[in-house]
Amino acid sequence: MDFTPESQSTLFNKQSFSATNVIIDDLDEKARLLSSVETTKLVKGVLSAEDGTPALQRALRWYRNTIVSGRLYSTVIGTVLIDDQSIRSTMAHKYGPIKLDAIPSLFEGFKNAVYLIDLADYDNKTTVYSYFAYPIEYDGERYYCLCRTKLTNDKNAKRRLYIHEVFSHKYIKNFTFQAAADKSHQVRGKVLYSLLLKQVICNKVNNNIEKNDN
Repeated sequence: MDFTPESQSTLFNKQSFSATNVIIDDLDEKARLLSSVETTKLVKGVLSAEDGTPALQRALRWYRNTIVSGRLYSTVIGTVLIDDQSIRSTMAHKYGPIKLDAIPSLFEGFKNAVYLIDLADYDNKTTVYSYFAYPIEYDGERYYCLCRTKLTNDKNAKRRLYIHEVFSHKYIKNFTFQAAADKSHQVRGKVLYSLLLKQVICNKVNNNIEKNDN
């Protein structure tokens, strides 16, 4: 699926969305779900606090001591797996202290995740990812974990899910999109994810959150 500045607003207004185990046909309902589900509170420094070992080693040690083995989650797009490889995939992308400390939230927070959309990879159109989001609280502020898993036609394949990005509510609320002069320019990466989340977070049903986060 291709995304251009001209098609972006139409796409998000017409796209059918779903939540975990619940089919949703309109943006208002999806926004209501994301604003009403339980917010997972993070412990600051649980993984970001340095102890002389590499960050990945700290995260995997936490997993072995706390989670032990992978967990399966039933969702509207099928069963997904969260395990130690999910942690590796999370940290294979750019990460900082907040994303590190968000890793422990994945195993419980994902139970409250809202399914957003399936998007084709920008560089490989045959690869499609399913995206979910769930709210977290970190150091007194509201954030959203944007998770994804690769879509596959192999019914026996394990769909492993991981945290792709973490966005603050304030960042998304204040995010503005500047269309490129070249109308063939495709929206991708962080800009695309920000646009997607803004459609939900700045929806009218979330006015109470907007006012509280000024």
